[in-house]
Amino acid sequence: MVTPPMLTVVTGPPCAGKSTHVRRHAQCDDIIIDLDRIALALAHEGTTHHAYPPHIRHIAINARAEAIRTALPLSRDYNVWIIHMQPSKRDWVAYKQHDARTIRLDPGYEEVMRRCANERPAWVSTTAHEWYAHA
Repeated sequence: MVTPPMLTVVTGPPCAGKSTHVRRHAQCDDIIIDLDRIALALAHEGTTHHAYPPHIRHIAINARAEAIRTALPLSRDYNVWIIHMQPSKRDWVAYKQHDARTIRLDPGYEEVMRRCANERPAWVSTTAHEWYAHA
């Protein structure tokens, strides 16, 4: 049986495994919108994951917003995966209008903070702590 195309929004704190989950489940012709991959595409080739400067992150956030606006109507015909750490109320409205399926990943505060310390620049730990404060 062929499953119909779907919009999937993957949420959760930094280092929860959102990108890994999408990488494991998306197919080669699926649309994947990932802020970090967009930022890396805008940064110098030698830039490491999450180590791009704030001005590049700012541009990437705007590029992601436009990519989402463009991809939402395409979710009728293609699988669309959106990695979105903490969607706003406005984002949720748009996602629900397109019948989004939500996957929330959260391995727990201690594990996230361990991953942040081992795998990311220091600012990511602050972002993770803020995510839990507002979750």
